[in-house]
This record gives sequence, C-alpha cells and structure tokens, in this order.
Amino acid sequence: MSARIFGLILFAGLVLAACASPKTGLSVRYLGVDTPVVDVVMPANAPTILAQFRNAPKPVAAGEPEIEHRGIDIIAARGWPIIAAAPGVVTASFYEPFFGQQVTIDHGKDAAGRQIMTHYYHMDSRIAEKGQRIARGAPVGRLGNSGIQGAKLHLHFEVTVDGKAIDPQLMWQQGVGRVTCFEPRRRIANSPIRLTFPAECT
Repeated sequence: MSARIFGLILFAGLVLAACASPKTGLSVRYLGVDTPVVDVVMPANAPTILAQFRNAPKPVAAGEPEIEHRGIDIIAARGWPIIAAAPGVVTASFYEPFFGQQVTIDHGKDAAGRQIMTHYYHMDSRIAEKGQRIARGAPVGRLGNSGIQGAKLHLHFEVTVDGKAIDPQLMWQQGVGRVTCFEPRRRIANSPIRLTFPAECT
C-alpha cells in the first residue's frame, strides 16, 4: 500500500471517528512531498489534528496535482471552544461564503519586524469582535463547519508572517512540533511571539 493511499485511508478514518466521538491527542502525518515534515508531539488532552500544512501545489506524479493547505485542521465536537493562540488585536470578524465564520488576530511584530497573524475559519459562531484587544486563551468562537470549504466539522487554523502562510507547527510555545495547550495558570512571555493550541484542551 502506497504512503499516499495509507494517508487517505487514515484521513477518512479520522473523519468517521470525528462524526461519532472526536478523539484527542492524535495528529495525522504530513502528506505534501515538498513540505518540510515536522515531528509532532501532541498532548493527550488536545483535540486531534486532522490535516497538516502543505506547501503550494506542485505535481506529485503525471496528472496528479498536490493540494495546497495553508494551515492545520483541528477536529472536535460542534460548539467546542476556539481560543486565541496568543494575545493581540482582532482585525477581522465576519462571515463569508468560502471560509464561513472567521476571525483574524494581529499579534504584532516579531524581533525581525515581521507581522504575525492567526486566522480561525469555518466556526459555528464568532465571539471575538473586530477592534477587540484579546488575551491568550480568550474565546474567539465555537467550532463548526460554516462555509463552502467547511464540509467536515473542524477548525481551519492558519498563521501568516507578513501575509505569507507558514506551518503553525513551527510556532508553538514549547518549541517546533510540540503542541502546547493553553493553561490559565501558566505564565507565558509575550515576546518572542509563540502560540498555544487554538482549541481548548480537555
């Protein structure tokens, strides 16, 4: 069985599992052939990552296009709390047909002067409002499947640096690939900009 077919079977299995009772602590492997693979370590209580970041489309084989995926997809039950991955200012909070209910947070500039933003798509509802100053872990919205691309119940989470999407796995507070749950009592420095998981951990 090819790695690609195995990945698709695993993806389908996780989708079916999510419909029944979403699992926690799981993360699918990377599928993009030209995407640097990150060794992902998931906390046992973190909602499952159903799809990883994939670089821009490039042919994989004759007639078989590679699909770009600008963020990660996180599955949990409908209405699951979506929270701010870092402190910042909400620059957008609206509905549009493609990505559905969405929120964008500006986290300011990193040490190199690059603008860091996070984007939360396909939510069932939005809580954060444009112009709001938001703390790490504060409510952003509720998980859903709004928008044309929201066929499955999930949060599509993106990170952009100066407007270019990067792999969110590079930005976790505890290090590359080390998914970090938000814990209200844990103090986290706001500089350098590092992220905690955008879905509430159990």
